[in-house]
Amino acid sequence: MAKMIFGLKDNKIVDIDSVENGLACECKCIACGASLIARNNGVIREHHFAHYDCDEPSECYDKSIVSVLSDVIKKTGKISLPYLSVPIGDESKEVVKKGIVFEYFDVEVIQRKKAKNGGYYTLLLLTDKKGNKLELVVSCGVKNKDEYTITES
Repeated sequence: MAKMIFGLKDNKIVDIDSVENGLACECKCIACGASLIARNNGVIREHHFAHYDCDEPSECYDKSIVSVLSDVIKKTGKISLPYLSVPIGDESKEVVKKGIVFEYFDVEVIQRKKAKNGGYYTLLLLTDKKGNKLELVVSCGVKNKDEYTITES
């Protein structure tokens, strides 16, 4: 299971290594609002947050990642795409040129689905000031495209 590395402190998103260890972190889960305990004092295990007084809800990791991503896109207003060239026959077609930056002003979660392996994926809709839209799929715990088979969540 993936480890949560983001939480909320004073209504601001914080990462695990920026807070005190244990309950002294005074953090809440981004997804469900439950109290978190910071486990960031060790040298063997990966630093992470855990729910303090309840079982670890499986969807909290996914929702926290999507929240952080949405927050970053909203604050910066930009998303950069890497260069992408797709082979077509004996040639390659340049799909995304180097250095393309899309500027977005609205981020909306359109749908969140559970994959057949138990992971989650979320569809975000980004809209720029001209009304152009970009769909962005964020997957957590989905290892390959065959696992995107939708189950009801």
